[in-house]
Amino acid sequence: ILEGQGYSTFQSRSGEEALTVFKEKKDQIDLVLLDVNMPGMGGEQCLEELRTIDDRVKVIIASGDAVEGRVQQAAAGIIEKPYRLAEVINMMYNLGT
Repeated sequence: ILEGQGYSTFQSRSGEEALTVFKEKKDQIDLVLLDVNMPGMGGEQCLEELRTIDDRVKVIIASGDAVEGRVQQAAAGIIEKPYRLAEVINMMYNLGT
């Protein structure tokens, strides 16, 4: 869907794979979209690991539950599931991506 809107994307099937992709392509990545309940390493831990690689990384966390604490403070944005494309695009625009 995002590619149809003109964005380039990299996809990962787990938190571990997301970290590998980010390490290899971080200069090409403006924003990371994570789900709290991803396979393998969850979104919260993945966000913390991404921050150790690049503390300026912009991350949107998607969750069907309330997100609080460190994740809420570290994420550039939080979007509640189910969400619509317009909500994601609007948040991306507001983050300057």
